[in-house]
Amino acid sequence: MDDDVALVYIRSVRRENSDAAAVLEQIYNHISSHAALRAALIVTLLKQEIQHYHSIPAIGMYTYLLKDSPEALPLLEDAITLCLESWGIPQTDKSGWEKWQRTSETPSDERRDPFEDLLQRVRQHSPITAIKLEQIYEYYGSKAGCFAATALIWLEARIDQFGHHTLSDLTDQEIQEFTYFQYMGKKQDALDQFIEMLDCYRIEQRQARISDFSTTQLALKAEPLAVTD
Repeated sequence: MDDDVALVYIRSVRRENSDAAAVLEQIYNHISSHAALRAALIVTLLKQEIQHYHSIPAIGMYTYLLKDSPEALPLLEDAITLCLESWGIPQTDKSGWEKWQRTSETPSDERRDPFEDLLQRVRQHSPITAIKLEQIYEYYGSKAGCFAATALIWLEARIDQFGHHTLSDLTDQEIQEFTYFQYMGKKQDALDQFIEMLDCYRIEQRQARISDFSTTQLALKAEPLAVTD
């Protein structure tokens, strides 16, 4: 399930840091595509936090994503170290893998939650679903919101690569494998809201597809016939 999407995110990392991407590929080749996808997501989310908070966040909130693949953590640390260097984070700013804490000098009222960037990305193609996503954020916090948004971005990548049937083919088992489900555990209300968000996303994508088809048909009808002598 994660093979192709993991490669998409690794390619995204490679655009900025080929060495870090090579380390993520080691996770992909020697551990699992599932672990590689999560490691690549950690790197992506970490970059967003550093951009907005101007400091290194508590890494523990992200290593949770690899709790099922602890053998990938040393490689993840290598990838993050390479990224920090390319992002211009001084070595002296790192106090150890387990001790990284957010020490932002940016005034709190100027901070921007990394969820906002993910929300904007979803809002661009699914504005109604974005409202559902915001509700999850408001009720359950930034971390839950980021996990829910990441699921939508994963689905977007799958649709781009394999087509809209990806949504209709999505099974209950696959839905339960999303990190959001693992994070929320047995909070049924939170899980129900996630399912409602996915249902809304399905409807919105179907409507967009119908709209695109209708626009294409109208354009074809309006196209003038070629004049021949």
